[in-house]
Formats: sequence, structure tokens, C-alpha cells
Amino acid sequence: MTTRSRRLLSGLAILVVLLYVGRWSVGMLAERWWATSIGAPVVDVVERWRLLGLALDVAAIVGASCWFTLQALLVARTVATVAVTRQVGDLQLREAVPARLLWFAGIGTGVLLGLITGAGARAWRGPVALAWQAVQYGVVDPLLGEDLGLYATQLPVWDLAHDFALTLALLGLMVTTMLYVGIGGIRRERGGLVVHPDARHHIGWLLAAFSLVVAVGYLLEPYHLAVQAGVGTGAMAFLTQVRAAQAMAGVAGAVGILSVIWSRRGRHALLVGGWGALLLGALIEAVVIPSLAAESSPPAVGAAELRQLESLAWGIRYLPATPATDTIPSPTALWDESILSSWFAADGRVLLGATPGTLPTPGGPVAGWLVAATSTADDRRVDVLGVVEGVVGETGGPFLVRPGGASDTVSPLFSLADPRIRPDGEGWRTVLTGVVPGGPLRRATLAWARQGWGLLTSGSARAVDWHLDPTERAAAVLPMVSWSSAVPTLIGGRLLWVVQGVLTAPLAPLASHGLWRGTQVAGVVPAFVASIDAVSGAVIVYLDPGADSLAAGWNRFAKGLALPAAQIPAALRASLVYPAPWLTAQLAVLEAPEWGLGRRPGRLAADGLPETPLVVWESPQRPGRVAVFEDPARRVVSAVVVASRVDGVPVLQITRLDRSPIANARELERDWDRDPTLAHLRDSAHAAGDTVHIPAVRWRIGAGEPLAWQPLFTVPAKGHPALLGVGGAVGDRLAAGRTPAEVWGKLLQGASGAMATGPSEASRLALAQEWLRRADSALARHDLTAFGRAFEELRKVLEGPPR
Repeated sequence: MTTRSRRLLSGLAILVVLLYVGRWSVGMLAERWWATSIGAPVVDVVERWRLLGLALDVAAIVGASCWFTLQALLVARTVATVAVTRQVGDLQLREAVPARLLWFAGIGTGVLLGLITGAGARAWRGPVALAWQAVQYGVVDPLLGEDLGLYATQLPVWDLAHDFALTLALLGLMVTTMLYVGIGGIRRERGGLVVHPDARHHIGWLLAAFSLVVAVGYLLEPYHLAVQAGVGTGAMAFLTQVRAAQAMAGVAGAVGILSVIWSRRGRHALLVGGWGALLLGALIEAVVIPSLAAESSPPAVGAAELRQLESLAWGIRYLPATPATDTIPSPTALWDESILSSWFAADGRVLLGATPGTLPTPGGPVAGWLVAATSTADDRRVDVLGVVEGVVGETGGPFLVRPGGASDTVSPLFSLADPRIRPDGEGWRTVLTGVVPGGPLRRATLAWARQGWGLLTSGSARAVDWHLDPTERAAAVLPMVSWSSAVPTLIGGRLLWVVQGVLTAPLAPLASHGLWRGTQVAGVVPAFVASIDAVSGAVIVYLDPGADSLAAGWNRFAKGLALPAAQIPAALRASLVYPAPWLTAQLAVLEAPEWGLGRRPGRLAADGLPETPLVVWESPQRPGRVAVFEDPARRVVSAVVVASRVDGVPVLQITRLDRSPIANARELERDWDRDPTLAHLRDSAHAAGDTVHIPAVRWRIGAGEPLAWQPLFTVPAKGHPALLGVGGAVGDRLAAGRTPAEVWGKLLQGASGAMATGPSEASRLALAQEWLRRADSALARHDLTAFGRAFEELRKVLEGPPR
């Protein structure tokens, strides 16, 4: 290689290093400026998080580079006594390799392997930072008697350290062996294997180090057995596997001693026999012992203890449900995010977020949806609208809460011309208050860090801001948290984006494993709630009312950045809704045999996907999400789970239906599909060229009997979706009609022939209240036709059935 080529390669290598280091450093500097504009506590968290990642990267790369360089230099040391054989024609010539060349090659090889092995160690900062907080649950696992905090915080770090040491030991052994083979330190002569004494000493100690790392792995094995154990694991079987792992740790230690003896005496049979015994023992411990230990023995853990451990790991706070006193749901949940998005799209709006809650109306607070949307005509303006859970009589569309009384247009409750923060926000923008770009060097730093070259030419008198999506902004403040999608809320005349954050646990004793955003985890628990002002971008983080020791540990790392749950404003606490993705993960855990609830029904028989938890209202003021389990053998609903927040605390109300008369969702859909009323409505919609949208079945526990209903919507090619019809069921009685009130009226008044007696006074009162609310809404919007129809139905309910 010529001098020019060496200089070119050296220059390219230096350029690559500078680009990598430069991007990392400017990114850290830009994020510090951004955090400073948010507040001092955020600066500390952002700096500590990034510096911890940098420190781990540097430590891992430097440590690995030193390790591999040391091995390469020890090999190069033997060049003074070991020559390389070259074949020249019929002659074999032995010549020494230049020591200087080998030393440079050894250092280069060590640094390269160190970069490959140690790069990416910043991914360890989550477990390392949490382990430093010494999280304690105060609850011990029944198998090893260790606190649950050890599994959630300490064991992941032990595993990371062990895996890294195992990689270094194994890769160092392989590279060293290949180098000795390459320079002739290990070769075959006269049918035998000849190992140079220096090579034997070196490899012997590396084998001893490798066996020591293997022994440590076996000492960690009991903790992994406790994590993998289930309700059927016998006490004797578990103890047998623990003793086998401990025995293998002793065997690995003995093999390490044999490797050291071999390095001094050179008896190959001693080395082969020791490592052969270790491999055979590993096979027996991994395959034979578990099969032999799987005899019938008393379970190590009972179902009740297992439910307690899974509840802690997955944040499941459950209690038996109290049946509602009303016979019909009030209000009947019809709308969801999907159909609302279609409805607003017909108005040229794009749905940014929707959350169920209580809406202010002239007649008092009612249950409904708070929707944030933007217009295709002006995509910078964000409107907040209120949708009451109901339908306008003639149009079949949703009731809209109007701030100024009746109106023929969709009037928003609240509008912002150009809010700073919104879902799917831009990469960066100029603002009045934020990070001041300053001089050319500072602008170049920001442009490089954000990859926004428009920052170089933005007005010098203005500031810039980024992380403009609410979820992304919350993640920039607390990156160790898994944040949900943002939902809107109006508090004190301000539009706030509310983002809920959860924490995942990679390991937990005896807990079921599940998927969380594509990753296998052993637990998901609530942690933080972030409110983000849409105008100023200010971020306030609170501890979730259901937060546990894991969230408290992270808050200690963040130096108390999150305010206590008791300081959450009452309006914000009331607006919190149970996160649907977290509930979906919990429902997968509740399918385990120890819960005895049954299995989750498939939405479609073809794909077997479980139904998405839907919003219902336990009361007009408290929305919840509902899901069911079914008994596959009987094809009936076996349990109903309602997830809601009680004073901000997430709670699951579980109702077991051991003798349920109500069929599962697929059977109900088949029965409603054959109903003449709904069949006629569907045929009419198809004849008009419209699409019929059929959401999932809604469920609720009524006064002693489970309730089910399913709305059907017609979605025209142009225009608003409208309610087409509703199928309903109370126990084993079915009915269908155009509106929920009609369906519940049939079921309660015996119009379908299913009830021989009239409704109870409480049922009639609930139905009268429903028609009265509809009449009041119709009168408020000057819809006299709908008012007359609602008043007539109200009169029929109050008169009662004929005697």
C-alpha cells in the first residue's frame, strides 16, 4: 500500500469518526437548548439520559477494544519464537513476521472488534438507570423468596452484563485461536496437534475465563426458572431444576481449573475430557432433567398467588362488578373513533383525536365525545367539537354540542388558529418563545441536529421549537416511558393534549408474558400522565394515580420531575380514560387458566382477532371500556370486563356469568343478520349504493341480566354516515329497530313477544328519561318533527302497557 493510499484511508476514517461524534454532540447540544426552553427540571433529565447513553457507549467500546487489543498483542508477542512457513516452488521457507506490522495489525483488529461489539450499549441505559434506584415492591416471590424488584430492575442488568462478558470471552477465544493458527502457533505435525507453549498458556486462561462466565450463567438460572414457571409447575420439579443448575455451575468452575492445568502441562486429553463432560452435563440439564422432573407433584404456587403476582406485573386492579340498577344503558354507546372519523371527513375535516367524557350543554353535562379536528381548507386551525352519544332523528347523525344554541353549521366549542402542539406536528417551526437560533454557528448546529436546513435561513428575530407532536414531546421529556396517543381536553378555557405513559417490565416471576408494541414483556404498569398546552407547548408531568414502585423509581431518577398524583387538577383527573392498548394487553393475561374467565372471542372467525375494547358509559359521567370472554363449548358469554378510572385510579370490574343466557358475539350477529327489520334496512342501503359499516358488539351488565347491542351505520360515497339500525339483546331476548330507544322499548315492553309482563317502574323511568332527553335536544335545534315523535313515544311510556 502506497503512502498516498494510507493517507487517504486515514483521512476517510477520521472523517467518519468526526461525522459520528459530531452528529452525537450536536444532537445532545440541541436537545439541551430545547430542554432549557421547557424548564430546568427537564434539562436535568434530558442531560442525564443522554450522558448515561454516551458513557455506556464509551465504556463498552473502550472496554471491548482493550480486551481484544490485549489478546491480539499477546499473540503478536509470540512472533519472536514462531515463524510463518511459506511455499516457494518445491522449497519450504520459514521466515519471521515483522513484529511492528503485527503490533499495528493487532491494535487495529482490537479496536475494530471493540467498535463492533460495544457500539449500541446506550440501549442498556434504561435497565442500568432503573437498577441504580434499588426499586423494592415489598412483595416476595413464593419460589426463591426474592423481592419482585429484583426481577424487574436487577436481573435485567445482570443478564446484560453476563451476555456482554460471554460475548467478549467467546469472541476473544475464537479470534485468538484463529490468529495462532494463522501464524503457526497451532498446527498439525505428523498426524498430531502441536500447540506452542505461549499459545497454550494464552488459550488456557481464555478457556478458564469462558468457563467462569458459563458458571455465572448457571448461577443466574434459578431466577430465570422462577420467571418461566407457571401455575402447573411442581415444587419438587422446580427444586430439582435449581439443584441441577447449581451443579452445572460447579462443573463449569471445575472445567475452568482443568483448563488452567492444561495450559501448564499440555495434556490434551485432560482438556477434551473436561469440556466434553461440561457439554454432556449441559445437554442433560437442559433436556433430560426438565422431562424427568415433570412428574405429578403439588404445584409450587396456587392460582390465587399467581393472580396476585400477575396483577402486580400488569397493573390489574380488579373487583367484582356491581350490576347497574337501570335496565337499559344510559346512554347507549353508538359512536367510536372510526365512525366519527368518517362522519367528520364528510365535512372536510381530519380527526386528530377523540376522547369520551362529559360535555357541557345548556341542559347540563351529558356523556359524549370531545373531538379535535382540522379542516382540509385550513389545516393549521384546530377545532374542538362535542358529540353527544345519540342520533338526530331524521339524519341519523350525531348530536353536536353547539356553543351558541341552534345552528345549521357544525360550530366548534373551541378553536385555535395555529396551535403550536398537535398530533402529527411538523418537524420544527418558528415560534415567539422557544430556542433562539442566534449566530451562524448555533444555526448550523440546530440545522444539523434537526436535519432542517431551513433553520439556516429562518428569521433571526424569531425562536424555533420542535417535538411538536404531543406524544413525541412527552417522549423527549421522559424517553424511558411508553407513551400513548394524545387526546384533547378543555380545562380552564385552554386546549390541552393529554398523553398517558406506561412502563414495561422485561422479567417478572410467574407472570404471563405478552406483546407490547411488538416486544415480548412480562408486565405493563401505569406510570405517568402528561398534559401539554397546545399554544405554549408547556409540559406538566404527573404520577399516574395507579402508579407503583416502578414509576416511583423512575421519578427518583428524574429528580422528582413528575408531580404527585394528588396534584392532578380535578378536571384533568376526571378526563382520564382507561388506555385501550394497555387494556388489550391485560385481557391477553386474563385468558390464562388461573383466572378462569374463558377466552377472548374472535371478531371474525377467519382471522381470530379479538374484539377491540369499546367505550361504554357506566354512568353519564364515567366512560369505561368493555370486553367479554366466552365459553367456547357453550358459545355463550362467560365474563364481562369493564375498565374505567375511579377517581383517576384504573380499575377492572369483572363479572362472571357462570349461567349466562346471552350468546356470544358471533351467534348474536347471526341472529341479528336474519332479523327482517335489519335485513330490509341493509338491502335499502345497498340498493342506494351505500356501504354498511358494522362495528363490534357492545356489552353491559344490566339489572341482573347482561345486555348487548350492535349499531349499523350506512356510509355513502359522498355525505355523512348515518345510523341505519340497531340490534339489541337482553339475556336471551332479541330485538331490532331503527334507534336504540325503539329496540329497548321492544325488549322492555314486550313488543317482540318475548316478555309476558310489563316493565318495572325503574325501567319505565329510565326509558322515559331517554325520550325526554331526545325531545329536549330536538326542541333546542328547532326540529319539530323529531320533537313530536319523541313526545309521542314519551306519552306511550308514561301511560304504560295496556292492562
